[in-house]
Amino acid sequence: LMKLDSISGKKRLNVDSTKLDSLFAARGGAAKTYAGYGIKKLPDSVTYAADTALGKVFFSPFQGQTVYCLGNSFTALSLYQEALVRKLGVTVVNDGVSGATITGISSSGTASVVKRLNTALATTPNILLIQDCTNDWALGRPLGSMANTSSDTATFYGAMKYILQRCASQTYPLKVVIVNMIARGSRSDYALQKQYVDAMTEVCNQYNTPVVNMFAGSGITYENLSLYCPDGIHPTSAEGRK
Repeated sequence: LMKLDSISGKKRLNVDSTKLDSLFAARGGAAKTYAGYGIKKLPDSVTYAADTALGKVFFSPFQGQTVYCLGNSFTALSLYQEALVRKLGVTVVNDGVSGATITGISSSGTASVVKRLNTALATTPNILLIQDCTNDWALGRPLGSMANTSSDTATFYGAMKYILQRCASQTYPLKVVIVNMIARGSRSDYALQKQYVDAMTEVCNQYNTPVVNMFAGSGITYENLSLYCPDGIHPTSAEGRK
C-alpha cells in the first residue's frame, strides 16, 4: 500500500503481511528517493526481504550477499547467524570452532582464526565476520603491543595485524567486520579482558575496520551473566539470544 507521509510529503510503501518471503519493486518515473538504510536514491529495481517473525518487509542493501562467519563456539553454536539471514537477507557460511583463538597458537587441537583465514578468504565472500577474542583472554595468549608486526601471530596484536593485512590484500571487494567478546567471569577479570578488547579496537582503527563492541554494548556483564549465559560463557538462554 503506497501512502503519502503527512509530515515529510514523501510516498512510503507499507506492507503488512507475514506471508511474503520477498517483495520485488521497480522504480517508476515519480520515485526519486528512498530514506531507509542511508540509501538516498532508490535503485532501478530492488528485492525487499521479509522478516516473517516481525511481519515486516524491508529493504536490505546486503540482500543476496554472502557472509562468512569465522569464529569460536559463539559462531559454532549459531547464536547470531539466523538473525543475520532474517534481518539482512544474506546467505551465511558458518565456520565456528569451539575453543578457537585469534592468535596463531591452536587450543586443544582446534584451529585459530589465523590458521583458518586463508580458507575463508578463498571462498570470496562479500562480508567476512570475525568473532573471537574471549579464548585469547581465557587461555592467556600473549597480548603483545602495537610494536608487534603481522609476522608475530603468536601475540594478539600481531595476529590481528596479520588478519587485517591479509583481508586488505584481497583483489575482490570484501567487507570485514570484527566482533569482540562479551564480559564474563568476575569483577577481577574485567581489567585484563578490557586489554584484549582495547587491543582489538586499536588495531581495527589502524586498518579502518568496524568493530561490533559486545563487551560494552551487549548489556551482559559479570553481574547478570547467569541470566543470559546459563553456562557462564554462551548466551544460549532466550534472554541471551535477544
